[in-house]
Amino acid sequence: MLNFEPKSLNEIKEQIFEDIPSPNVFAADEDGEANRIIEDIRSGRLSFVELTAAEMDYVYQLANLCTQEEYERLLNIFPHRVTSKLFEIGWVYCQYNPNNNRAIELFTIVCKWMKKNRRSGFNNTLIGRTDLPWREIYVRAVEILRIKRISVERFCEKFDIIPNTQFYEQLNLINLSRCDKDELLENEEMLAGLIEKSELEYLRPALKNYTAHFDFEVMPQQIKDAISNRLSEESVDESIGLSPNMLKRICKQSLQSMLDQYGDKNASKKDVFNTIALRIRNIKPLKMGFYSIDFGGYVVIDNADWEDAYAYTPSVFRKLYKEWKAADYPENYWPAAEKSTLAEAKDIVFGIKKADVIRLGFTQFDILYTKDLLAVSRY
Repeated sequence: MLNFEPKSLNEIKEQIFEDIPSPNVFAADEDGEANRIIEDIRSGRLSFVELTAAEMDYVYQLANLCTQEEYERLLNIFPHRVTSKLFEIGWVYCQYNPNNNRAIELFTIVCKWMKKNRRSGFNNTLIGRTDLPWREIYVRAVEILRIKRISVERFCEKFDIIPNTQFYEQLNLINLSRCDKDELLENEEMLAGLIEKSELEYLRPALKNYTAHFDFEVMPQQIKDAISNRLSEESVDESIGLSPNMLKRICKQSLQSMLDQYGDKNASKKDVFNTIALRIRNIKPLKMGFYSIDFGGYVVIDNADWEDAYAYTPSVFRKLYKEWKAADYPENYWPAAEKSTLAEAKDIVFGIKKADVIRLGFTQFDILYTKDLLAVSRY
């Protein structure tokens, strides 16, 4: 049988795509056209009332660039410019930007217009099935897919949900918060990836459900590592959905993994860290054999090859850590401070000096000052 290539038909399809771009083209535009529009508006060459239908296709990006006063002016004219095309574009845009309040506000206006003026088509969409408000769509969507007993993948195909968008990830997290043990086992790899990057509002319920089904001992290492990495990125008082007991167990394992790298010459360090282990909030393995150990009041940087270690105030450590990452983890970066700027733990404990970077000793009396500095939060 001969292979027939409909050349003329393909050319017509290409021309149609060029003349009538898909919603993805507008939704994925990186503010190029929207920047041009806002510049014209601010220069007086154009007003919001004068926006053409083609320019309105970039309204979601435009809203993101507006000042509050400009956005309010845009809102005034927007209900009079709604089209079904803006629903298609908005559905794509809001999947990539599901937590963008302005985009959601505009899309909500469009959805209400669709419900009133294009009801039959709108009822077949996900928003038509779940209704508004936007923030409740995830829960209602998961209720539908679980009642219908269909997979997330099949559900996404049915309702034009784009894989790997933030909306898709948050939908998966809400689903994971309702999964049973077997379903959680099947999705552990996905959960590990979502732990490190997802909004806490959506992550917490999924983690609570997971830890309710699995004891710490049976968790795969990728889940433990993902939790540890996420903890290191959060502020000290930020909860990611784990019980205090679970946090302590994760921290204890991280400490043991770190100390396993230490040889006999680091015996005194091991003793010190084990003695004040309950003060440790998190441990993060870095590159080049370094570890960061968060004690709350100070963050310690240590390496199994060092005789000493260095304590940093949290704000200074965060600044240095960002610089280190930006420089692609150069070797010998730490302690990242001139010797003349360092203080000894003894001088800090006795109130003789103040410093943002402190040398911690692990011999003789230095051990006592190191313990005092890290164990007592008032310093």
